[in-house]
Amino acid sequence: MAMELAHELGADEKSIRKVQFHPSYDYTDFVEGIRPMEDGGFKRVDGEFKEFCKRAMLAQTTDDNLMAGLNDNPKVWKVSLKGTGDNEIRRDCLDNGYIRIGWPSYGDLDFTEYNPNVTEGKNVLKAFQSAMQIGDIVVSCYSEKETDAVGIVTGDYEYDEKGGDYPRFRTVRWLAKDIRENILEINGGKRFTLSTIYLSNIKPAAALEIAQKHSAPTQNHINKPFVFIIDEINRGELSKIFGELFGAIEKDYRGIKGRVRTQYQNMIQEGDPFKEGFYVPENVYIIGTMNDIDRSVESMDFAMRRRFAWKEVTATDSYTAIIENNNEFAGNKAEVKQRMERLNAEIEKRFGRAYQIGAAYFLNLQNNDFEALWKNHLEGLLFEYFRGERDAQQKVDALHVIYNNEPSDTNIG
Repeated sequence: MAMELAHELGADEKSIRKVQFHPSYDYTDFVEGIRPMEDGGFKRVDGEFKEFCKRAMLAQTTDDNLMAGLNDNPKVWKVSLKGTGDNEIRRDCLDNGYIRIGWPSYGDLDFTEYNPNVTEGKNVLKAFQSAMQIGDIVVSCYSEKETDAVGIVTGDYEYDEKGGDYPRFRTVRWLAKDIRENILEINGGKRFTLSTIYLSNIKPAAALEIAQKHSAPTQNHINKPFVFIIDEINRGELSKIFGELFGAIEKDYRGIKGRVRTQYQNMIQEGDPFKEGFYVPENVYIIGTMNDIDRSVESMDFAMRRRFAWKEVTATDSYTAIIENNNEFAGNKAEVKQRMERLNAEIEKRFGRAYQIGAAYFLNLQNNDFEALWKNHLEGLLFEYFRGERDAQQKVDALHVIYNNEPSDTNIG
């Protein structure tokens, strides 16, 4: 239902993210945190929700023709096209939609183990061949302070001996070319180095802003819904996970007006769209799902509960969605419905509607063997309902009789 709702809102597979909360999930996973690096140091890293919000924000401010082809977490690579300044390789790349690098003496070897902290020798080829991904962004180095082109990687690594001294290719869709833009500020104050390929400090938003600046103005802003689905939302410690975002997710505090300074704000670099504070874009929707009989529901922060509208999914709803409208379900639908209704009517009398059995359990039905379904999937669950009661097994046995529609005078109480 959550996925259907996301699609109903107008989101597609690239604008939907799904995570599952659990007791160990925390602020560093969701918003941002300090993570160790291979060289023994540490760096601030965006969490899943903050990263998702960046993409949603880009969709609000960037023409759709610029966004097309980006992957879910684009990196920005600096690439030198035969050094700096004007040259024949640079002209060929910009005119024909690719990037080319050299090192022909290595031949067409398989380089896969890329180390982002090394910028020399074979590691450059590893970056170009295996670390760079389709949907990443490339920024062409014209000088140590300037870029002359911004593009999106559209093809896998190719090796072509006809390329002579520059036989390694990747196709690129150039968003802007033959430009001159100073990159010092957005690259964290650092100049481009001589290394042919490496991960820059430039953020995707800053690179796309350059491209947008040099593109013909259009009205093709996407501004489509981005839907963040949190499964088992009640199983996480919400105040710890959301931190200062409790208020930021409310409708009245969306966008720049609801900007908040996060716990690691002082570590955010220039060029990051949230450099001045984090906010949740207006086109981001959050859907939470949970089983409301879990004990963790009772400890769920009420401040978070009231920020959501709640929709109950009843056992009847689940039967319609999972069994009745499922053309691949091979069991006896009519008998499933009857057994499920009899069982749930009795469960509701004893415990309330929230404890009824959902249709998903009946997907385990094999060869219409309802007895095996009971023993392997239903009996154990129902026993937990009565755990601690002296006659627990007798009451479960009474439900078994009802499940099978057998005559009985037993009362489960």
